[in-house]
Amino acid sequence: MLYYLFIILICFLFSFIKRNKYLDNGVIFLLGVFLCLGYMTGSDWRVYEDIYYGGINFIFAEPTYVFLTDILEEWGVDFWWFHIIGKIFCFIVFVKFFNKYADNIYLPMMLFLASFGFFLFIDCPFRNLLAIGIFLIGMKYLYERKFMKYYLICILAFTFHASAIITFIFPLCMSIYKVKTNRLVAFYIFFFVFLWFDGIKYILILLSLMLPTIFHRIDIYSGTNLVSGNLFSIGLILRIICLFFMLLYRDEIINKYDRGHFIFSFSYVYLILSLVAYTVPLLFRVAYFLSPFYCVIILYFISFLNIRNLLLVKLFYCIVCLTITYTTVSSVYYVPYTNIIPYIIKNQFPDYFYRSTYNFINTPMRENDLE
Repeated sequence: MLYYLFIILICFLFSFIKRNKYLDNGVIFLLGVFLCLGYMTGSDWRVYEDIYYGGINFIFAEPTYVFLTDILEEWGVDFWWFHIIGKIFCFIVFVKFFNKYADNIYLPMMLFLASFGFFLFIDCPFRNLLAIGIFLIGMKYLYERKFMKYYLICILAFTFHASAIITFIFPLCMSIYKVKTNRLVAFYIFFFVFLWFDGIKYILILLSLMLPTIFHRIDIYSGTNLVSGNLFSIGLILRIICLFFMLLYRDEIINKYDRGHFIFSFSYVYLILSLVAYTVPLLFRVAYFLSPFYCVIILYFISFLNIRNLLLVKLFYCIVCLTITYTTVSSVYYVPYTNIIPYIIKNQFPDYFYRSTYNFINTPMRENDLE
């Protein structure tokens, strides 16, 4: 667990240091090794490895993902190389995104890792992660208003994970930054109240009519904590704080930053989607597509604070990230952490049963955490 907390602290401390190309590259490389080469951590890889080698018939899998795994398996490519290369691809996309939109990569990276990144790369919902990585490449074309290219990439992302269907409506959200503040606040409150009074039922009914296959995926988890969420949470408070400050500094954000209006618009969309996700946690898979925008907008609005307040706010977010990280990784799927590099060096790879049971046998988590 200390590995995860240490990474958050490193990102926090480095957010105060003037950027240095060689230092940045070194830190990002080591972070990539940690996130992308994890071996026996995570939950979904067990199923994905079975699918890869034909042990499970994955009826509902998206076609491009199935086609790719079939081809690679036929060519004799080991599942773990496929898994690692896929994660490296996505990690590079995220790093490029933060480098492009943030003048200090460490603060948004700290926020991203604590709230989203450790789950996406360590627990690793693999197809969802691949779809997000592909989608983020397409955002370049959305910004340039090259809609045909954008939609082609979105279609490709959809063929890796059905949650990418949400990306098809994003072009309609590009002008949110032009909407008056009082209307944005009013809509957020309205949508919150709508969900508070069980409005999610109507959303799910609509989803079942329009996209029955996707609704079936949600229905599989009926009765679990992935479907029964809680709209009121600490995470909601953090996002309301974000909404308040991004609206307070909206003019400064839009005028100072070259693509500030772009970040502003999709940060707002993320905040709306996160309301739905708190009601049905499984739908966070949809909100994840815009999670980097949320992390960058926080960097933007705190940049307008004076030095004293800036230090306090950074410290506040560091404590928040440490708390979120501790809560997230207090699980058999994160602790103990193992990396594939020692096994590559020794050229000795444990069998599936050993790997599948390793964390359950060796975790320091209490027994009730394994249930």
